[in-house]
Amino acid sequence: MKAIEIQNTFGLDSLKLTERDEPQPGAGQVLIKLRAAALNYRDLIVVQGRYNPKQPLPLIPLSDGVGEVVAVGDGVTRVLARDRVASIFFQKWLSGNLTKTAFRSTLGSPGDGVLAE
Repeated sequence: MKAIEIQNTFGLDSLKLTERDEPQPGAGQVLIKLRAAALNYRDLIVVQGRYNPKQPLPLIPLSDGVGEVVAVGDGVTRVLARDRVASIFFQKWLSGNLTKTAFRSTLGSPGDGVLAE
């Protein structure tokens, strides 16, 4: 799968097109074919290194995207293959109070984001 990564150091010049292994969805996960991504201010300052300058690299940036579910992992019941979906910023927060674990599950920093196939 093609992806854009921030590599080695921060800055727009550090964005590189890379090739990664095709991901497979694990239990409770879905695989999405990205159709569109949006750049917001947080994404820009992540790339520039002003959001979290201690962020380990390489990192796939961007937190907002839409696409189509192409595969579902075990236990997934909310969506089916071919459903159109949008990313959620906190990957581990669907409802209730925001926990520390959920707070650290954001796309595009500290976890890989959506700027990939």
